Amino acid sequence: MNNRDVVVLGAARSAIGTFGGSLSDIEPPELAGIVMKEAVMRSGVDPTAINCVTVGTTIPTDSCFAYVARVAAIQAGLPMDSVAMSVNRLCSSGLQGIVTTAQNILLGDCDYGIGGGVEVMSRGGSIYPPRRAAAHAWVTRR
Repeated sequence: MNNRDVVVLGAARSAIGTFGGSLSDIEPPELAGIVMKEAVMRSGVDPTAINCVTVGTTIPTDSCFAYVARVAAIQAGLPMDSVAMSVNRLCSSGLQGIVTTAQNILLGDCDYGIGGGVEVMSRGGSIYPPRRAAAHAWVTRR
């Protein structure tokens, strides 16, 4: 039996913004890539050793970002031959990203991996965007 330990070597997170605030122009893969790059730097692990990325996300912001994990991994400077997977488990998507990466390490599919999640609520689609902005203004005035 393979006896492997899973340990956290580094961690990072982004700031928490407000709807339509300072982070609203950043696409989720870009935000995740920035955070991944920082976590790798803090860990001291050589980025070329990371061969597994799982990112949880729920709200699609654009069809070109359907594969958030791969785009974020590239943004973070991880190897092109690393495996990346996006998962959607609604509220637990980020946690599922961590669990899936841990499982990949336990099973020997990778030695180093990144697991996490990303959302930019302001970038989510809306049937009628002006109405969404008006609704947000109403909520913030209350």
